[in-house]
Amino acid sequence: MCCLFLGRRPTGDAAMVFQAHPSLENPLHLLAHSSCATSGDGYLCFVASDFLDAYYSGSATEGDEEWFYGRHLTDGARGWFLKEHTMPLIAEGAAEVLANEAGQSALEETAAHEARAEARRQREAASQAAQQTADAESHFTLALLLLSAKCERAVEAANCFAKEEESLLVALAAVRDKRQWADQAAAAAKHAKDAASNNVAKCRRGNVAAKAAAALCAAAEQEADLAVASAGARRKAVEARMKAVELAAGTQRTAPIQAQQCDLIEMLQPSEGLECVPEADSGEVKKTLRILTFGLETCDQELVNECRHGPFDGARAQFTDDQLREAMHRQGEDVVALFSDARNFPDPDCHKYGFYHYGKNPHIICRICKNRKFPQWIRGLKWHVYAATNNLQQPLVTIALYCKKGKHRSVACAYIVQRIFREMGWSCPEPKHLSRQNWKSSCGEDACTTCHPATPNLDVELELERALKMWQALPVGGNAKW
Repeated sequence: MCCLFLGRRPTGDAAMVFQAHPSLENPLHLLAHSSCATSGDGYLCFVASDFLDAYYSGSATEGDEEWFYGRHLTDGARGWFLKEHTMPLIAEGAAEVLANEAGQSALEETAAHEARAEARRQREAASQAAQQTADAESHFTLALLLLSAKCERAVEAANCFAKEEESLLVALAAVRDKRQWADQAAAAAKHAKDAASNNVAKCRRGNVAAKAAAALCAAAEQEADLAVASAGARRKAVEARMKAVELAAGTQRTAPIQAQQCDLIEMLQPSEGLECVPEADSGEVKKTLRILTFGLETCDQELVNECRHGPFDGARAQFTDDQLREAMHRQGEDVVALFSDARNFPDPDCHKYGFYHYGKNPHIICRICKNRKFPQWIRGLKWHVYAATNNLQQPLVTIALYCKKGKHRSVACAYIVQRIFREMGWSCPEPKHLSRQNWKSSCGEDACTTCHPATPNLDVELELERALKMWQALPVGGNAKW
């Protein structure tokens, strides 16, 4: 609505009037609640909801109590306008209340922001916990699968053990039959001897025949006794092993112990021309064993050239002990008692560990010990080491193990042999790896936490213990002692 000018209207120059009557020290903030359209110079026009600042408020003494002088906040225009069209934007004392409310709102907004940030962090933590839970479930599933596989192997081992027990029972029955036959032969020989004694004076040849029969009978009886004693010893060993398996059935090592039964049965089989010899007494002076490892393609240059230019590479090339000794001589190792080829084992988990870790990695050692060719390899190694220690008189014995690169199989076998000989009381320093300077993509070796864990690896300890028992149970030839 338009303004109707009631009362006396200020005249003269508006700026001069404001300067002559500065009634307000601070501008009064106003809100227009109705429109005001004035005519003439020095008057302010505005519409409803506009914001105004009043610098002068009229009074009765001046005759202009109905008027304000101020400016429009939007365009900055100045002039007179009626008080009735405006109302105070902030009442007396309301500024402090609004300031307090504004501060409280800012605090609440800050708290809300922090709450939203905390909720976001909690959601992220929940997401991470869910991911960890999923990973744990996958690991648990994998552990169940591994446990199932171990149980299956344990059942197979138990079945093999039962079959071997049946075969031992059959062997015992055969021994009893031989003993019975020997008793019958002894009775017949005794009867013949008595008859010959009564006719000694009559027939000297009959007496000689009787003595020969008696000798044959005694030899047969002695042979039967030895067979019975040998079979009884093997059966006692099997029964002792069965009791050990039953005692260990409630522990965490049940599966590994059962998995060793097939190997134990093979070890208890008698070997032709061999006899079991006990280990040396604790008072005997032990020898020192040095272990060398090298690769046919990474150590001696002549061996490398033969593998590169010969008919076969380092995986299949064959060398005599003299050729290998000459290569070791060129490397500064003059006395090597024997050489052992570790290439019979497949490169253990090459796709996972072969190009990064070296042979001391627990996974590589375990795979070597679990390989089906391991019992045959360790049997041959014991034969050759036994012969070397029996023939050589010097207190230091050096053996060398080799494979294609000299980084995985020969190194793993070296640490297995070192563990066995240390358990037997030998002085056995750390193996010397002649191909070490040519290892590529190494894991850091001694600094690698996977190859050198802070705590002993249970699987490795079990496999090394199994290898030690396998070594101790193997027969050796000759009369020399360890």
